[in-house]
Amino acid sequence: MHYVRCPLCSGDQAAPVFDEAPSNSSGYVRCGVCGLAYLNPQPEPNELEVHYSADYLPFQQVLDRQGRARRLLVHYGLWQRARLIDRYKHGGELLEIGCADGTFLHYLESRGNWRVQGLEVSDVAVRAARERYGLKLIHESVEAAVLPDAHYDVVAMWDVLEHLPNPRVALAAIHRIMKPDGVLIIRMPLEDGWDARLFGRYWAGWSAPYHLAVYSADRLERLLAGAGFSLVQARGMQSALSCLIPSIRQWAEASVGRMAKHIVLALAGSALLQALFAPLSWLIGAVWPVSCRLVVACPVTRLDSGE
Repeated sequence: MHYVRCPLCSGDQAAPVFDEAPSNSSGYVRCGVCGLAYLNPQPEPNELEVHYSADYLPFQQVLDRQGRARRLLVHYGLWQRARLIDRYKHGGELLEIGCADGTFLHYLESRGNWRVQGLEVSDVAVRAARERYGLKLIHESVEAAVLPDAHYDVVAMWDVLEHLPNPRVALAAIHRIMKPDGVLIIRMPLEDGWDARLFGRYWAGWSAPYHLAVYSADRLERLLAGAGFSLVQARGMQSALSCLIPSIRQWAEASVGRMAKHIVLALAGSALLQALFAPLSWLIGAVWPVSCRLVVACPVTRLDSGE
């Protein structure tokens, strides 16, 4: 573990976010200069690799697609992602950062209008992509990867930015490899959603040691602007339930009795229930946007040319 300055403004004055907190939200501090919440101290790079093993829950969920309801939910999620991209670009070069086992890349590639590449730091996910789809992912971070300048039409990060130890460096690298008219698409939790206030310290955005920083909408916009990006759109996810379930899990793990916890966790993990409640979930998401946001940005300057 090592102590860090604020990832947004480099400030070194911060105070704990919570006086008392369960393990998921323990260790977060709020910068006294810009207000960003971030984990301090943070794991060393080699410690981070250990956390993203086969036991990491999101990897388990990606790799486990048993049952018709689960497969339908996965396919619908892939279709939603592709539809979002189609609003801005209809084909070309696409890079997904933190692409897990490459399911979305495989889905896009099968449509015929995209040439895809993926970056992934997890050995488990890289092997799964190769074995399942024959994809050869780049096993590097975006900062370390050797990628061509001004090459990609779209760069996508689904639930990744909050995991990065050096977000400003990563976004500068993304800016360099994007075409001037390219599009950056990000999905991530923002702490100014109503569900973040409802669940408090049990909100899924507080996820130590995985989420190294927790952004609000204005602080995310400041981060993007500092790397040469202009915010085009930021909106809530259409499916509210898929965003609420991780918070429900964290609340149940810490707050209810053993038997009740097992019941809550079983219900929260039921793909069939998620499918049945999908219409209500979409309605809630449309009327009361949750903290999980879809963010679209575009490069406005070429940092390497000084423009």
